[in-house]
Amino acid sequence: MLSKILSTAILTLVAWVSVQLVHTQQALESAQANFHSELAIVRADMKKTSKQSESVGEDVIQRMEELSAEQIKIAKTAAKTAAKGDPKLLKAKDQKIARLNQTASLQAVVMNVLKADLLTKDKQGEQAAELLLATKSSIWKLSGKWAKNKDALRGLMAPIDILAGRWKRGDYSGDTKPILQVLQDVLDAQAQS
Repeated sequence: MLSKILSTAILTLVAWVSVQLVHTQQALESAQANFHSELAIVRADMKKTSKQSESVGEDVIQRMEELSAEQIKIAKTAAKTAAKGDPKLLKAKDQKIARLNQTASLQAVVMNVLKADLLTKDKQGEQAAELLLATKSSIWKLSGKWAKNKDALRGLMAPIDILAGRWKRGDYSGDTKPILQVLQDVLDAQAQS
């Protein structure tokens, strides 16, 4: 009788352990599936962000290369004009070169703002804030040279400080879209003038 009771108890214990093992295995498989699903979403997001960054970077680099080619062309024309001795044409070319250099400077600012935004995607707030704050001096200098856009450019100082402060504190809720929009509007206005 005792052996039957012990056999039944052992059989019940083995059955209970088996059921627990099956439940644990199912829970583990479910957790693994959720993990792989979340990992795939994160990878897709990172890939999308990377492609967007590359696209924006390529666009800025292409514009800078076009600007550089234009500067070389103007410099060669200016050298020819200087050899001919026409001071009015030389002055006009110098002004155009100066304007192109200023535009290139603003494009470099846009590129740095984009880089700072990318750093925040990697949760590197301190570096992103420093890069964003470094753009302020260039923006301020350009605001002194472009009277029509002076207020718009100088109006970026406070938003840059606020956003950089957030990033330094680890708050990534803000982004550079309003800053980039103002910079793009100024670039468009300079292209039309």
